[in-house]
Amino acid sequence: MSDIKILIAAHKESELPKNELFLPIEVGAANRKQHLKGYQRDDIGDNISKKNPNYCELTAIYWGWKNLNCDFLGIFHYRRFYSFSEKRYPVSKDGRKMIRWPAATQGRFSEFGLLDEEKMREVIEANDLVVAESQNVRKIYTPRNRRRGNVLKHYIDHEDCIIKMRDLNLALEIASEKFPEVAPYINKYMHQKMYLGYNMWIAKKAIYDEICDFMFSVLFEVEKKINIRHYGAQMSRVYGYLAEVLSSAYIYYIRQTREISVAEQQMIYIEDTEKVTPILTGKNVCSVIFDLTTPVKTQYLPMLFEPCFEKFLMTLNKKQKYNIAIFYNDDTTPITQNALAAIRKTVGKYKNCSLSLLDLKLELSRQDEKFDPKKSLLDYLDILPIECEKAVYFKWSTIVNEDPAKLFKLGTRKPIIATADLLEEGKMNQFKSKTLARLNEMDLTYADVFEPSVMLINPKKAGTVIYKNRISDEFRRKNKLSEKEVLWLTFKGEWGRLAQDWNFRVPLYPGDEFDITLAPAKDFLKRPTMDKAKVVSFEFESVCAVGTSEFYGKYFELMRKSAAYPYYLGTVMQQKKFDYIHSMVMTGKFPVGSPRRELLSKMFPHGTRRRDLINRVIRIFLH
Repeated sequence: MSDIKILIAAHKESELPKNELFLPIEVGAANRKQHLKGYQRDDIGDNISKKNPNYCELTAIYWGWKNLNCDFLGIFHYRRFYSFSEKRYPVSKDGRKMIRWPAATQGRFSEFGLLDEEKMREVIEANDLVVAESQNVRKIYTPRNRRRGNVLKHYIDHEDCIIKMRDLNLALEIASEKFPEVAPYINKYMHQKMYLGYNMWIAKKAIYDEICDFMFSVLFEVEKKINIRHYGAQMSRVYGYLAEVLSSAYIYYIRQTREISVAEQQMIYIEDTEKVTPILTGKNVCSVIFDLTTPVKTQYLPMLFEPCFEKFLMTLNKKQKYNIAIFYNDDTTPITQNALAAIRKTVGKYKNCSLSLLDLKLELSRQDEKFDPKKSLLDYLDILPIECEKAVYFKWSTIVNEDPAKLFKLGTRKPIIATADLLEEGKMNQFKSKTLARLNEMDLTYADVFEPSVMLINPKKAGTVIYKNRISDEFRRKNKLSEKEVLWLTFKGEWGRLAQDWNFRVPLYPGDEFDITLAPAKDFLKRPTMDKAKVVSFEFESVCAVGTSEFYGKYFELMRKSAAYPYYLGTVMQQKKFDYIHSMVMTGKFPVGSPRRELLSKMFPHGTRRRDLINRVIRIFLH
């Protein structure tokens, strides 16, 4: 069996394929005080580690050349690999012939054959050289927004972007002088259309050594003759970019002059390479999940969440440790980096808290799962790597008045425990028969419905139930199931009851109350007032609707004390002012049911561009 080593050059800890053939190597280790655990350092033995800022992955290539003695040696990057799968995958449309994938996962590595040592050995041992499929430069746009006819012209268009042509010309001149037998093939390579690049290959050690001897002997001469002191961050990586041309030209020379077997594999490019780590780990720690993934029709969600989150932090016990995971989805409810930074800064004041800010879509991609915006965070409990035995779950729209550790300490014999879902009186009076018919249609009773904005969850048990009782997408669409209804059906008979004081739900409109005629009497008797509730949950409209209420007064007081208050005054309050004036104008001039109102609705239907346009005109006029 051949001794095969494939270096994976990395400057940060990354999710890498778990395969004995791979040797992760930390590049630029000589320039760091803290090193990557489990990685080979490139500053041990004969090395050029200190040159890494200018030589990039070449410090790993050099280290392998000088310090490893094996039959086959190769070099990959932490985000670029070859596919060893027999399946052919679609490639990017930019002409670069790469399989682009959003995130690194072991499942995806397995699909690409990178965990199959036997299969990789079969390909490598059957060939003298393994490279990527060459790219046709005539199909690749340059920084000058045009496509060029050959490799040389392609690089001319990269002048002052990644290289200076005088540096490339110098390198090619030195290469031709030092290796006259290679010179004609360098010229041919530069004037043909197929490009290799990227400083990646797997070869028999003798061929690997040849490539390195050619490449480094030229680069070290170039280094003596050019001054890169005033090059920018990108341009200062000049030797790495020059090496892409030199190594590719030498491989071209080998293939043109020798009878060798060469395998061409598809190249993989991975966007996110962060190491996949479990979520909410640790013993004797209160785990808390905040859910910001539910689509809300506002760009102000982080600002509206800020006072709720600050109030939550104020309830925490200083002697208790907390792991807090905030899930968000940047597609459905965009959250800026500034907003995330503000949350980190707020939590940073509490030494007993650790914080994880997690983009749900990205976390799912790391588990090889596609994100469906119509599904909730709870739909993915069986997929997300949540390690804790139990966790307190809050939707973003909750005001916590009691230490969540008290809820955390309750038992979780059931997958979840939650409060009963009390129906609003106004809705019950108007739609009572319709509501009951809907429950009967889904084979549910009032005892099966719960309010999911505050829960104590056993992630593993809940994940098992979700997997076992998963509601199909077709059934959801056909029956037009809401997020709540999906949970009620999924956890039918599988949830425990939580005292109502753990979730006082604010009526959507001022003056509405909750009907308890269908609820067990004990739930009503234990239902507290808003002032005495341990947690108060509300709908988004409760803080943005026109008018005032007892709850809005309490929420506004929290907002006034929060760091988000200045932004609130400049955004939401202006919107509320517009909505209020707009409603007064509409009510006065266009009463509901009047011929004027009907005509207006016909001329400017809801959801149309005309309606949006007239609203913009009114807003400009009012401001």
